[in-house]
Amino acid sequence: MNRNIPPLAITLLLLGSLLLPVSVTAQVNAITEIRIPRQHSAEFIELYAEMAEMLDASSEGVRPTAKNLLGHSWANDVAFLQIISYESLDDLNADFNTDGAKMRAYRETLSEADREAFQERWARFRGLYLEGHTDEVRVAVQDWGFNYDPAGHEDHAHVVTRSQYWPTYANAGEFLELTAKNLIPEDPADHQALMVVASRHTSGSGPNVDVWSVYESWDDFAEFMTDTSRPVDEADLARAFEIEGKHGDDIFMRVGTLARDAAGTGRFVLAGN
Repeated sequence: MNRNIPPLAITLLLLGSLLLPVSVTAQVNAITEIRIPRQHSAEFIELYAEMAEMLDASSEGVRPTAKNLLGHSWANDVAFLQIISYESLDDLNADFNTDGAKMRAYRETLSEADREAFQERWARFRGLYLEGHTDEVRVAVQDWGFNYDPAGHEDHAHVVTRSQYWPTYANAGEFLELTAKNLIPEDPADHQALMVVASRHTSGSGPNVDVWSVYESWDDFAEFMTDTSRPVDEADLARAFEIEGKHGDDIFMRVGTLARDAAGTGRFVLAGN
């Protein structure tokens, strides 16, 4: 299965790193950090695209509302980040751990020769995917931040930032309130990002609070980072720093997303194509 993988995406991944949007605003997100050697990035993307389409086509029950693959660009030690979004925890639980059954159902539709070749690709994909990975489930913070209309952005290689914080559970609500006051303008048009949202940890391995931002380009991200015109309440900011706990930042670029047409058929769309 050959795909035209944009050189920029591969370059960023090797350097170290829809018709659905980068969705971290659905009610529930299952997030997987994938750690593979950078030299296997192109192979992994090709296998991921094939298996994402296969798993979506083989689903008979609940299907995710979105599935996105991000490529790591700066900080931390992950190669890729997978975000699978659901409307509820019930939907996530209904779909949980069904990949093996979907794969076997699909395999039975193939000829014997195709079945053997597919099984080899599946085994290779799972080997790359599972080695060194971590999983967590997060729930979006309601009425916090702003989203965007994905129309016209479907295949863009957006810049996605993730800021992770470990306030105590007792301080998490206050931290989110203070962060919103200093980060979220009254009019989203006054922010350089397309989207700024937050989520809380539910299960697995991850921070108590994280904040996600999506930018159309590196230029927009750089403008935000150098913008000194935003009003800041120094006392609120100092209190947020005091209670934020451990803090880490990452920058990703979107590699691709699973898009469904009007008939519900899923196709993995590579950013930049």
